[in-house]
Amino acid sequence: MTDVNLLAEKLENIQVQTNSSIALVIIEREKNLNTLNSQTISELTRIFRLIKENSEIKVAILASSGEKAFISGTETQELTNLTPQEAKIYAEKGQKLALEIENLGKPVIAAINGLTFDVGLEIALACSLRIATSDSQFGFPAIEKGLLPFLGGSRRLARLIGVGRALELLLSARILDAQEAYKMGLISQVTRQTELFSQVKTLAQKISNNSPLAIKYLLESFFNGLEMPLEDALLLESTLFGLSTKSFNNKSIN
Repeated sequence: MTDVNLLAEKLENIQVQTNSSIALVIIEREKNLNTLNSQTISELTRIFRLIKENSEIKVAILASSGEKAFISGTETQELTNLTPQEAKIYAEKGQKLALEIENLGKPVIAAINGLTFDVGLEIALACSLRIATSDSQFGFPAIEKGLLPFLGGSRRLARLIGVGRALELLLSARILDAQEAYKMGLISQVTRQTELFSQVKTLAQKISNNSPLAIKYLLESFFNGLEMPLEDALLLESTLFGLSTKSFNNKSIN
């Protein structure tokens, strides 16, 4: 099993800190407002694959350096000279990262600090939970320049806040502040900048105290079930419940 920290030492744009059962993944591109480029996408994908394989890690936190931006968008210079086919391949690479996060089998909490635009919002939507500072902003302004969401974010957004609200946000390029995002259900908590990491780590610790197998099955049942007809979702839920009883410890129930 490759040590997550040892790999992170060789990466240019990512820092990883592990403490007991929690992994903190930090994007280190503060000078670029933490925009995502191809290399950062590759590095994040490698890190999350290792987190998935590491049985000691139960929860991951995704954060960014600085106080101005979580992920402010795509590194647009990379897109300038791409052909449509090359751009499609670029999008598919990003989609693999989003799916890696969404299907990790472990909760991923996005610790959002500042601008969360376009691919940044798409990555946040792939996470299980989102906690943001009060000065954070959210939206898809790149459509003004002709760029569509390409990591599956439009579908995840509709699933989270509803089709009508999602379309209005996507088509208008309107920017949401943290309070409006909270009221829509886009984020689950709003906090001060100074308290962001303490609140995220407290939540991560509470989650990590629970059965990792039950958490894995819960995430699978929850997210896959949203895409299924009710009868199929109920079948999946009962099947995973049956599997979860293998690790059930009735002494832990009061």
